[in-house]
Amino acid sequence: LEHYFVLTLHHIVTEGWAMDIFARELGQLYEAFLEGRPSPLEPLAVHYLDYSVWQRQWMEAGERQRQLDYWTAQLGSEHPLLELP
Repeated sequence: LEHYFVLTLHHIVTEGWAMDIFARELGQLYEAFLEGRPSPLEPLAVHYLDYSVWQRQWMEAGERQRQLDYWTAQLGSEHPLLELP
């Protein structure tokens, strides 16, 4: 039985440096899986949940309004609705 793993990502989603890390770690995980070993990767120091909690606290501390004010000044307050066929 053959399996293929194909991954296609637009460059707006990732870039070469991150893809190199992803490919290297995927290879390490696959090799460990084939040999019946546990993950060889170090546990993550920070998880996405940690980041999301930090970001929510940051935004609720007033950053949301500062960002909104900044980007409204940069881009203007109104943009026409993009009408697609």
